[in-house]
Amino acid sequence: MWRPATIPLWSRSSPGALPVDSRSRPGACGAGPTATTTAVGSEAMPRLEVRVSEDLQRDLDAFAREDETTRNEIIRRAMALYAHARAEVNQGGAVILQSPEGTTRQIVAL
Repeated sequence: MWRPATIPLWSRSSPGALPVDSRSRPGACGAGPTATTTAVGSEAMPRLEVRVSEDLQRDLDAFAREDETTRNEIIRRAMALYAHARAEVNQGGAVILQSPEGTTRQIVAL
């Protein structure tokens, strides 16, 4: 799977970075209590159950290990990225991916 070399979304020092909460425990991979809300830091969050394919679960686990975070945090980041991309498209903008070689592709299905 091709991924851009850098995405400044989670870097607090990057201009235009989105506020994404990264306080989850490293290595936890989404494991947690079975209550309807879960505390992340000092914030209580509603619990959401999502069924995914085995391939998507393997990808989530791999991303969580690579980023030393949880599956939940990976999903939060993906949702933040989706919200930002969708807002750009809704305002007439475009979402463009650029490879390290300079090849660009536009994402049109948002």
